[in-house]
Amino acid sequence: MKCLKVFMLLGALTTPGWAQEPGDDPDHGVARISVLSGDVTVRRGDTGEFVAAELNAPLVALDHLLTEENSRAEIQLDWANFVRLASESEIRLAELKDRDFLVQVSAGTVTFRVLPDSNSLVEISTPSAAIRPRKEGTYRITVRDDFSTEITVRSGEVEIFAGGTSDFLGAGQTLLVSGDPSNPQRVYSAAIPRDEFDRWNETRDRDLDRSDSYKYVSRDVYGAEDLAGYGRWVYDSPYGWVWVPNVATSWAPYRVGRWTWVNYYGWTWVSGDPWGWAPYHYGRWYQAPRYGWVWYPGEIRVRTYWRPALVGFFGWGANIGWVALAPHEVYRPWYGSHRTTVNNVTVVNNINVVGSYRNARFVSGRSGVTSVVAGNFGRGRTTINNFVVARDTDLKRAGDAGRWLPHEPSRENRQFSNRQVSARVTARREVDRDFVSTRPEWNGRNRGESARSQPRPADNSRRVDAVPQRNDAPQRIEPDRARQPEGNRGRGENPVAAAGNRPDNVRRPETPQRSETVAAPRNEANRNRSDNSPRVDTSQRSPMVAFPRNDSDRERQPDRNRGRDLTPASGAAGNRPDAVRRSETPQRNEAVVFPRNETDRGRQPEGNRGRGSNSGNAGAARPSEPERRAASSQPRETVAPLRREPKAAPQPGRDALPRCRRRDRRGRFP
Repeated sequence: MKCLKVFMLLGALTTPGWAQEPGDDPDHGVARISVLSGDVTVRRGDTGEFVAAELNAPLVALDHLLTEENSRAEIQLDWANFVRLASESEIRLAELKDRDFLVQVSAGTVTFRVLPDSNSLVEISTPSAAIRPRKEGTYRITVRDDFSTEITVRSGEVEIFAGGTSDFLGAGQTLLVSGDPSNPQRVYSAAIPRDEFDRWNETRDRDLDRSDSYKYVSRDVYGAEDLAGYGRWVYDSPYGWVWVPNVATSWAPYRVGRWTWVNYYGWTWVSGDPWGWAPYHYGRWYQAPRYGWVWYPGEIRVRTYWRPALVGFFGWGANIGWVALAPHEVYRPWYGSHRTTVNNVTVVNNINVVGSYRNARFVSGRSGVTSVVAGNFGRGRTTINNFVVARDTDLKRAGDAGRWLPHEPSRENRQFSNRQVSARVTARREVDRDFVSTRPEWNGRNRGESARSQPRPADNSRRVDAVPQRNDAPQRIEPDRARQPEGNRGRGENPVAAAGNRPDNVRRPETPQRSETVAAPRNEANRNRSDNSPRVDTSQRSPMVAFPRNDSDRERQPDRNRGRDLTPASGAAGNRPDAVRRSETPQRNEAVVFPRNETDRGRQPEGNRGRGSNSGNAGAARPSEPERRAASSQPRETVAPLRREPKAAPQPGRDALPRCRRRDRRGRFP
């Protein structure tokens, strides 16, 4: 066990410290503008502002990229996946995560290029189809003005999702998807002829093939292919293979470019060097005696993540300074949950910058520190001719940079360059479109309505079946249609009759009241009761309704159940106590004693007598309210159950009982 602890300690000491630092955010991926030609504009996803695009500008989730006439651009998602835009095209980066991308093509033509050994999950979404590349290849996608999608496979194979099903398209084929996205039309044909945009893509592919940077750099470090032609790789012990740029003697890392504000990451460096992506967002810089400034990409086997800048901030005088971090120096992020900053900058209080940062030391009278006046930070481009030179005495009295940096980024801080956006782009209105996607959260997300197509993986082949719409509403039958509640009456096909029953002229109270329960009529007698008839107080508990057990009991219905026959003109309507005001306090229902035999039938309680079929006699036999209260206050006599004697066997001809006779409907023997 002791040997194991020593081994782990030695491993921690030999591993580069910066490779294990906080700041790794796989869910907040960043793409870059790797090729730029003509007027290209970025619409920021967080603010909706239009800003002029710049080479090596970072793009985050929900950002748009637009090209104008005679313009082209390329976006690099990682080391093996590229999106290239033709003239007058627009895309949106819907999702950017670690090895997981969703690109939405709104208009125009794009080519999606996948290099060999790609391990990322990519989906291209259009208004009528979703496309997933299955392997290395070149895929051309065009979204027309009528929202139809034309997919051409130059090389490779794709899986296309449209209308709830999936199709496979191979090299040399073209598929046109048009019509309703829920039930689109598919037209297959041979691949369309190559044009100038296809030839430009082939030239770009040859440039990528000539780069040998990934022999020395991990594939997590994308953008390293641009280093070819701008420097050389040398071996420098103890770091191994490092890259030496071809730069002037007054040059230093993070000196040519500008600081811009990017959503989530905050202050981010946009380099003015044509190769300035990988060396400014990965690895470390240091000065070698034999080569000058060199870039150390880090261990090739160690997983690395993108950083907005690998610098240390500080303030001196009225200026803000920064310096590139050297190998093994601690990186303190100013973003995310691990930030150790105040106002999104690293906290540095009264330190000696020269003694704390290796690249701040003066070599041949020069150091790697770059400074600007605090008021100019993030407002323009910094070059080797306009930065503020810090002396050795200034760097020994450095302090916190937070008091000089802007607390809230302005529109000027969110610019990638000083170029102006064309008026044609700013006048363009954002088109509200739905996109077909295999990811349910992106189906119809723009409008917030139901998805036109709901594809979902059905098995391991990743095919999509249409998702049926669920209908939880119960189906109504025709007999129930006539039993509408009172509040729903009059809303038939006759608009005049319906308007007469609708209380539109009644002023409603300002304070909302609790909705009352709408009771459907139980029979035809209740249906004829108009809205103006007195209603029963619903605050009291409804009495129990007793159903007759046989034909004899049917005539002995309680008072509350009488008169509810199918003939509304009978005497039952007169027995309905609608006009009698009931007590507000509910009373307990009295128990009804049923007769056990013929002898007990004559001993019915007072409350049950007189309830025959003749409504007039029933009203006469019913006691008044004072008599009923007096009777209920007196103690009730307990009736002992009758003892049944064993019956003797009948004697033939003498004690034989008469045959039982069936009672008629009024309870009498015939």
